[in-house]
Amino acid sequence: MRITSPPRTAVDLTRYITPAEEASAIEHVVGTGMCTVTTLHREGERLNTPGRPWARQFLAILATRHDGAACESEWELRVVEALRRRRVAGLELQASQMLPGYGNARFDIAIPSIRWVLEVDVHPEHRTIEGSAGDHRRDRCTRPPAGSWNGSANWNWRPRSTPPSMHSRSSSSAVAPRSTR
Repeated sequence: MRITSPPRTAVDLTRYITPAEEASAIEHVVGTGMCTVTTLHREGERLNTPGRPWARQFLAILATRHDGAACESEWELRVVEALRRRRVAGLELQASQMLPGYGNARFDIAIPSIRWVLEVDVHPEHRTIEGSAGDHRRDRCTRPPAGSWNGSANWNWRPRSTPPSMHSRSSSSAVAPRSTR
């Protein structure tokens, strides 16, 4: 029985799944530490021969990948891609921030220069009482207490969470600015 390496499997999957599914698979193998973007690129180049057109398709999909940390879900990837299509600059994925009264918080998507964070809360855990309470506690800790002043850079983040209604729509329409008319 032949067993392939994670990079080889990622390249070969391109033959059988859609480009969106392949982009998600790339995020998964990078995010779980099975391989790096560099090893994926190296494997795609090695397999890029005239008889393997899927290797060229894999390299094209890999070339569109964002820099930095891996998205942790397909929905995060969809939102990141929609923001990139709208030319939103300065995106940082899996951004860590130490919050007073909370500790280290990890946000799905952030634009640190404007202190904006977005949580793509599609996992069912976020809809439980405990998960929702934890999300609200973290969000409260991103702002200083009323009436206090604190010059710390750890305060005054603007957290947003994706609404459940977004998860049933295409990510493009969900991230699109709404008309004020």
